[in-house]
Amino acid sequence: MQRAASLGLSCMIVLLAALSPAYAAPWMHLSCLPAFPDVIENPGGEAVLTINLSLVDPASGMLDISLIDPGGTLVYHDARAGAARMECQWTVPPGSPDGLYRWDVQYTSDDYTGTDHVSFMATGRSTGICGFKIIDRDANGQYTPGVDSLAADWEICVHGLGGAPDLGCRSTESEYGSACWFFITPGTYEVSETLQPGYTPVASPVDTVTVTSGVIVEVDFFNAPLGGCCFYPTGDCEELTKVQCEAWGGTYQGDFVICSVGLCPSTPTVPRTWGCVKQMYR
Repeated sequence: MQRAASLGLSCMIVLLAALSPAYAAPWMHLSCLPAFPDVIENPGGEAVLTINLSLVDPASGMLDISLIDPGGTLVYHDARAGAARMECQWTVPPGSPDGLYRWDVQYTSDDYTGTDHVSFMATGRSTGICGFKIIDRDANGQYTPGVDSLAADWEICVHGLGGAPDLGCRSTESEYGSACWFFITPGTYEVSETLQPGYTPVASPVDTVTVTSGVIVEVDFFNAPLGGCCFYPTGDCEELTKVQCEAWGGTYQGDFVICSVGLCPSTPTVPRTWGCVKQMYR
């Protein structure tokens, strides 16, 4: 499924860190605008990082905040002491590269050290394609926060049509479920995913997109996990999505559970005597 706009996914990342038993477990929440995989205009767009702390004594700690560009260069740094909530704003300056930018945050106190990061994408100078792999657990063909997830290590391939070059295949990244090609030639491309066992595509695994200059086209691939579905009293089993199984009156045995002998035992019919049958209708 092709989307020229954002998927609307949340960029919120929550970190739960261990602390000594004498204290409650701390939390550090990072969120960013634009939320990945939304894009920010390059140049001139503004990225906003929001940090929320839930700690024993946030005033005693120090936050170290860094922003790294797609080439690994530090483009922003700040260090702040003692606050439960704060925001950092950064405006993309002229000459900045397109691609993924990463906020790195470290909190250090006498009792605890925690680190986390969150990213956003800046585009406008380049032409490109980004494929996103989504595990669609509710099999509705759209991203559902808290239910679905972005998936790593799925192969996405881009084949040029009508004279556009082939861009080859890449695996989706471990954190963002995306494979991107930047600074490509404008034209028409066929974008496809390589299916993996244990899943079924919710939407087409192949899409054709036209990419124009200065635009990053997003292509979404949705797959739902399969699992054994038992139908009683017969004991029949079929590998379906959880949604399909429940809609058809089956009992879902879990993601990736394979139908096998004994997984769905039949429910025997209880024999009744003629006297019992007559008693039911008295």
